[in-house]
Amino acid sequence: MTHAHQRLGSKPLLSVEETAILLGQSRSSIYRAIDRGDLPLPVVKISGRWRVPRRAVERLLEGEAVAPRLNPAPCPCGRLPGGPPR
Repeated sequence: MTHAHQRLGSKPLLSVEETAILLGQSRSSIYRAIDRGDLPLPVVKISGRWRVPRRAVERLLEGEAVAPRLNPAPCPCGRLPGGPPR
């Protein structure tokens, strides 16, 4: 386990950057997936920042199914990410 993984081990919610590190993806890739609504992880927006449950990331890495987004936020165009236009 790397130092980054050890540091993240006890946090129940991860930032987008921390999630990207664990998944081996770029931060911008994770943000794009959130915006499109196709990140295969639940996400929640707290104080304007996206958070991802650590356990959901662990389950995804273990090959288990994970729940959909917890708190979809509308984009400025007035639709939910990944949804049809209103």
